[in-house]
Amino acid sequence: MNWQHLMYFLKVAEYESFSQAAESLFITTSALSKAISNLESKLEVPLFKKVGRNIQLTKYGKIFLAYVTVAYKEISEGVAVIQNMADLKTGTVDISCIFSVGSYYIPGFLDYLSQQSPLLNFNLAQGHNKQVLDDVVAGKSDIGFCGEFRLEGPHASLNRQALYNEEVILIVPENHSLAAKEAVTFKEIKDQVFVSYSAGTGIIHDIESTISKKGYHNFSFKTSIQANEELSMINLVKAGLGIAFVIDVPAAHLPGIKIIRLIDLYIIRTIYLVWNQDNPLTTAAKLVKNAALNYTQTHLENSESHLYPTSPASLNRKVPSDLSRLTNLERIL
Repeated sequence: MNWQHLMYFLKVAEYESFSQAAESLFITTSALSKAISNLESKLEVPLFKKVGRNIQLTKYGKIFLAYVTVAYKEISEGVAVIQNMADLKTGTVDISCIFSVGSYYIPGFLDYLSQQSPLLNFNLAQGHNKQVLDDVVAGKSDIGFCGEFRLEGPHASLNRQALYNEEVILIVPENHSLAAKEAVTFKEIKDQVFVSYSAGTGIIHDIESTISKKGYHNFSFKTSIQANEELSMINLVKAGLGIAFVIDVPAAHLPGIKIIRLIDLYIIRTIYLVWNQDNPLTTAAKLVKNAALNYTQTHLENSESHLYPTSPASLNRKVPSDLSRLTNLERIL
């Protein structure tokens, strides 16, 4: 059934005149009359009857009018909601992010964004790497912030833009036998019990890949417990359940924890902005995407944050020359 014909029906019912309704619709009377005739043919009942020079609704027309009026109201409200969601100034953008991004990047970014577009609204969901990717693929989120992943299989429809790097550090309890050391080799710690990231986080693959490239191809962690995010892992280490590789976040520098430099390993995790190329972004979502790129470029470089698009400040150590290239912000403008 033609929606435009239903709108024509509402106008004719309102004016009880084909000529006046046609004039308000900016169409000819004959075109309007033909549209109503087509509608009546589909319904197989007359909707209007002639009374003198005017027309009136038939009993079928009165019943049909009640339903079309409700439908028009519901659809108009739906259109308004969608337009409002997509509006550049007042739209709603659904964002998914991994835990470290939600804790240390998103607050500053949304504060920056609220200053640029104060009427924008956001729905924020946090999860591990795979959850973020799945949300964006399924259309539950417009954009996502996540770690490394493969652009194939279930995630082949995603586009991504590298935003910034996070350094992975080694932490031990302050009363651990290794705590007296300032630096160690990987060989010295490989047999220790670890608190580890869970498999779904993505970062565990960055860590294992770096270790493998150093020649430890069959290495696997002796794990006491797994967790999805840094604060839990840090507290588990503090409680003496093992040592851990974690993102260099402020909580890792609190009392009870000792950070030890790795002499022969340098591990970073790249954070990506992702979106689904099969789901066109709304105007508001495009604004957020572009703002993320601008915020990362202009703010992180000038901040004291542990997030770094240029060079790591963690531990005040010099990055080896063969690794320094890894700390540059990757940009695709």
